[in-house]
Parts: sequence; C-alpha cells; structure tokens
Amino acid sequence: MEVTKPATKSVKPTKVSVAKKSSAQILKEAEVILIKKYEHIVPGTLRSEPKVGRRSVEAKLSCGHVERVFTSDLFQVKRCKDCRLSSNTKRLAELKAKKQIVPVKAPAVKVTSIPKSTQIPKKAKVTVIPASKVPSTTEQWD
Repeated sequence: MEVTKPATKSVKPTKVSVAKKSSAQILKEAEVILIKKYEHIVPGTLRSEPKVGRRSVEAKLSCGHVERVFTSDLFQVKRCKDCRLSSNTKRLAELKAKKQIVPVKAPAVKVTSIPKSTQIPKKAKVTVIPASKVPSTTEQWD
C-alpha cells in the first residue's frame, strides 16, 4: 500500500509592519521619563541637539531662574551660572582671607651647615646665606 503525501503549499512568511515612532514621539516619551526622575524640568522643553549629539531641556533652578542644560547634567545642576559664580567668588575670598600671611616675630630661617662641596640643584627653593650674614634671633630682617 502506498501512502501519498498531500501536496503542501509553500508558505512565505509575511512581513509584519511595525509602525516606526517619529522623533517627536520618542522625545515625548523620553520627557515623561525624565520628568518622573527630575521634578525641576519645564514640561515641553526637551529637544535634540544634533550638533552635539545630545538632548537638552530647560530646568527651573533653586534660585528661580530657568536654564537650558543637557539631560546628562540634570542631576548636578541646582543653581544658575550667575549664582554659582557669585558663590565661588565668595568662597575664594573666604579662603584667601584664611590664608593671609601673619607677620612672625622670629625670623623664619632654618640654619643648616653643609659642606661647601655639596651641590645644590638649581630648582631647589633654597637660599644660601653666608654664616656672617645670618641675623641673630633678636635681629629682624630688612
């Protein structure tokens, strides 16, 4: 007895058309995610920066100003440039005030005797003063 196989049609896979999202839709979805993560974003301001290859957004800062920043910098931007610069200037002034030179009564000299044959490198911050010109502890430098 012979068994005959039924004729089969070759079935070609059909292409499933996937609707591609436009760049505007992609930006809207990305903005929703960013707003959930960073509350200080101004809604509707996300845009792509093609020259840089990054996205930027406007953010409301703690000082009340609105500034455009890259999305990768959102986690660290809290104040506008003017506020950052003014606080940096104040901080630098405070540091300079702390590091003011206070006059010292005793001369700031460390006297060390070294043999004359010792060579001192040119880059060394050392001033060699002959022993005859070293002031005593009661004398002051000119």
